[in-house]
Amino acid sequence: RGGAGEGSDESSRTRWPALESNPEVLSNFLAGIGVPTTHAFTDVYGLDDEMLDMIPKPALALVLLFPGGERQEPADDPQENAPFFIRQIEGLGNACGTIAAIHAAVNSPLAEAIDPSGPLASLLDSVRSLSPSQRGEALEAHEGVRAVHAAQAEMGQTDASTGKEDVRYHFICFVHSNGLLFELDGLKSAPVPHGPTTPDTLLKDAVGHAISPS
Repeated sequence: RGGAGEGSDESSRTRWPALESNPEVLSNFLAGIGVPTTHAFTDVYGLDDEMLDMIPKPALALVLLFPGGERQEPADDPQENAPFFIRQIEGLGNACGTIAAIHAAVNSPLAEAIDPSGPLASLLDSVRSLSPSQRGEALEAHEGVRAVHAAQAEMGQTDASTGKEDVRYHFICFVHSNGLLFELDGLKSAPVPHGPTTPDTLLKDAVGHAISPS
């Protein structure tokens, strides 16, 4: 389960418990907030080319779970041509899995087919012009998204009660935007560009950076 709710208190971790690192849980969360089910999360069993070639194509994003996660001060000056980004404010507890899943969907072609009557569309309509920190505040207050998150936090194979603790693992997301590979980590101040990529090379480029960060 992923959380890294550094600086968050027990009440925020209870309100936003951690999601399990489980493709079905993450896929069901996105479906529950109105993302089309034409694509789904899948496990990555190895980082060599042979294993990556087994992943269904096209890969629209890469979500990683890793130990750690350190909150940075916000930098809410808008970035030109940056992907959509939500900061994991302290009130969002262990919501990094939800934020990573939203980043993966909204910064992909799936964004064009989000259910306009669903919770995600409602959230997006209210935050497009806001700063990343203000988007985090809007997410924290959005009961529709939170309810789907809470339901999926009860799913999976691990004890759901652990999701309400101060989890020391953290979800981030890599996406393609405007010809660049971006790292989207809700605890960081802004999207982090990592050089050129394409929709066809996104997966291998993101894995390459994860193995050998620049």
